[in-house]
Amino acid sequence: MLDGLLGQAGDWDLTFTDAALCDFNLMVHLAARREGLVVRGEYLPIDLRGRSYSGATAYAVRGSSKRRLHAALAAAAELNQPYDLFLRDLIHSGRFKAAVAFPRLTTLSPEADGSQSLGAEAEVFDSTLNAYRGLMYVARDLDQRRADAERLAVRTDEAARAVGGVFAPIVSPAFPIDRKAPIAPSTAAAASAKRPAAPPRSPRCPPAPRCRNSCAGWPSPLPGWVRRAPGRPPVSRRGSTWATVP
Repeated sequence: MLDGLLGQAGDWDLTFTDAALCDFNLMVHLAARREGLVVRGEYLPIDLRGRSYSGATAYAVRGSSKRRLHAALAAAAELNQPYDLFLRDLIHSGRFKAAVAFPRLTTLSPEADGSQSLGAEAEVFDSTLNAYRGLMYVARDLDQRRADAERLAVRTDEAARAVGGVFAPIVSPAFPIDRKAPIAPSTAAAASAKRPAAPPRSPRCPPAPRCRNSCAGWPSPLPGWVRRAPGRPPVSRRGSTWATVP
């Protein structure tokens, strides 16, 4: 299954078998599609660039990306960040392309909710995401997941449980939605894909200031808008506006 995902268009450097997605709209959409994908034996790669997520419990690395990943990890000057977040920063920066498989190919152990790395204020948040991850596992144990839901229900009120009851049919096969629709890219990834390439800079452009001029057909983001360091006026040259950016 991983070989198939790694071979799909997208050239993923890393493919996670599980991760905690923090995007409610996407979570509901995936939950609605899970059953059909399992029945057909299909798996989707969910692009992680620009998405809010956490976790690095299990992932596969493309062979051609191993040396680059090792070099990036070895270059860390300080060990002052959780490993999964450091890896996420590398992905969000565009240095590596990563996806998480859906449905999940692995899941967390029951002991995951007893993590000592976070305070009590995060208990409900973490336990809820962990329960969702278990529900999206391809070989899930429904009895265990029901126990998770009952444990979480103690932290809710009657109104919240009523809302949950409404969402239940939304993710069921009976609800009329397009369950084969492609997963929309994250906002950041979509914006990056739509952004046109900037034209080559003119040899007359100074290296330090940032040009806000409409040269070579490249429009300024906002006409007349200038960023500058406090107390430093922009420099005007032949109608072009330049500003030193701190």
